Amino acid sequence: MKQLKDRMFTRIFLGRVFKFLIIGGGVALFGGWLLNFLINEGVDKNLANVIQAFTSVTLNFIGNYILTWRDRREVSVMYSVRRFAGVRVITIPANIILFAMWTDIFGLTPTQAYILNLVLITVFNFGWNNFIVFPSQMSDEIEEEYEA
Repeated sequence: MKQLKDRMFTRIFLGRVFKFLIIGGGVALFGGWLLNFLINEGVDKNLANVIQAFTSVTLNFIGNYILTWRDRREVSVMYSVRRFAGVRVITIPANIILFAMWTDIFGLTPTQAYILNLVLITVFNFGWNNFIVFPSQMSDEIEEEYEA
């Protein structure tokens, strides 16, 4: 039984973390580019961050829905969208407020503030997505299948 749980952890959880980080990393690179592009085009840094945040959140949902949690289709896409959007009521304002604080109060560059926010929010987002947005009944089913 322990060997089964170890295999499940390695195959499912670590694979999921890898996919989450690949998608998040790609979106983060794009978001950083978009932020700097908008600022260089004369958009206020805080407005540019809002545009980047909403764009990145949308791309993250699509990428993670298609790849990271593709095996979790026990719930409808609208269920996942509502759960995903629900937490964004917290993370997007947190991102906006922290970005303004890092740049205006602490004097960080927009790129430094962006990276700091990425680090702070990534772990929270993985946990929320893993347990709330894309819930799984799979682990019990897989375990029962291997016991039979």
